[in-house]
Amino acid sequence: MAIVGPVAVALHLRWPVWGAAVPFLLWWTVALLPYRPRSKTPHREPDGKELARLADPWRHVLHRAGLDPRDHRVLLTDRDTLNACATTGHDIVVTERSARTLAPNQLEAVLAHELGHRSTASFTRLTWPSRLLWWTLSALWTPVGPMWRRAVAWHRPIGFLLVFLLAALATAVTVIAVVPAALTHALHRAARPLTDRTEFQADDFAVRLGLGPGLLAAIEHRLEATPADKPLPPRLLRRAERLRRRLA
Repeated sequence: MAIVGPVAVALHLRWPVWGAAVPFLLWWTVALLPYRPRSKTPHREPDGKELARLADPWRHVLHRAGLDPRDHRVLLTDRDTLNACATTGHDIVVTERSARTLAPNQLEAVLAHELGHRSTASFTRLTWPSRLLWWTLSALWTPVGPMWRRAVAWHRPIGFLLVFLLAALATAVTVIAVVPAALTHALHRAARPLTDRTEFQADDFAVRLGLGPGLLAAIEHRLEATPADKPLPPRLLRRAERLRRRLA
């Protein structure tokens, strides 16, 4: 808001009627959106075999954290990666591969880590403005090309008029969004250290529950599963090194 405020003042001087409102509306609309995981893979309830693997670790970590099992649930997503995430409400989402391959103590520690994100999830909302603006601009510009081809095929003035109006609208929104988009991109880059911080805080939550060794083992397992032709994830390496020092 320290940046959005001066921008709103500057736009108000240029466009007195609506200049000041645009940055605030764009920013607060996206800032108040709830955090959602980046994955578009749908979440589902675990089946019988998966529930048998998840039940004890999930119950144990909720007991350690002093949380009511009726207020929280664990879901699965059918992805072949070693990962988990905290989503809206009180849901924890675990990938099918994590539920299938992680040892019970590692799975329990991963679930504890994701529960630890409850107190730090607000930082992830800093990435939403740029993604929402990109989606808006894409939604406006994508139909322009197909509409132009249809207008040429129709040979009717109404077709070209519709293309012109849509292109004018897309251009206006693009121009208006340039400043907020630049600001949110800068905020997204500035939020990277904060993202590391939230991961560390969630790790600390698992350590306080006595699950640090299992979490370190899960991270090392994920590092070992990284294909040889791909670089090791820097964030995981930092987390592993920090956990080793913490546990030492």
